Amino acid sequence: ELGGNVPNNARYAKEMSNVIERKTELNDNEMNMKLNQLDLKTIEVQIRKSSIIAPMNGIVLMRSVEPGSVVGSGVESVAGSEVLFELADPSRLQAACIIKEVDATLLRSGLVAKVVIDGRSESKVKGKVIRISPIISNTSGLSRREFFIELENVAASQLLPGMNATVEIDL
Repeated sequence: ELGGNVPNNARYAKEMSNVIERKTELNDNEMNMKLNQLDLKTIEVQIRKSSIIAPMNGIVLMRSVEPGSVVGSGVESVAGSEVLFELADPSRLQAACIIKEVDATLLRSGLVAKVVIDGRSESKVKGKVIRISPIISNTSGLSRREFFIELENVAASQLLPGMNATVEIDL
């Protein structure tokens, strides 16, 4: 009689061990789920409290993150911070210009310039030459030199990146 009950007792003990193991796994999973829910609530509170503020008002030229992206703080990052947006400061707009090689030697920093935006000949924007490239480039058979003009008293809404214009410089 005892020999017939031993296999049944061993099978019962094994099944009970499996049941106890599954209950333990279920309890662990429930505890992990509650911890994850608590972490999620903590993150939601942190998101509501956190804000990213640009150092100035400006026009967004480039965005390197999408809504919902996770970014590190300047403290966490090795380089100091991640670049999220590239902004143009509308109070300090510059025009990137080119001049033909033959006229390049006449160009000097500080010269007064008038910028006439294509299609808006009635509005001239004043400025002055602030930087001149030391190199004359030869692209597509044309030799030219790049220079920059800081524009004065211009509303950012008047100009957009990539607009074309004609520049008049008082020599």
